[in-house]
Amino acid sequence: MPPLDLRHLPPPEPMQRILDALESMPPHTRLDALTPQRPEPLLPLLAQWGYAWRIQALEGGSAHI
Repeated sequence: MPPLDLRHLPPPEPMQRILDALESMPPHTRLDALTPQRPEPLLPLLAQWGYAWRIQALEGGSAHI
């Protein structure tokens, strides 16, 4: 599955789309997303929901999570 490219969306839309995608995914599935910046508000929610995550900084300040 290709990453969700959310870099063109204003906050908080990237975070909401990631959360919506996670709710509809089967267990043990990987989600890749490209965000316009490091999604700091999303990270505690991912931990609270039991998801492991990694972030890679991309050119121009965007991130791959």
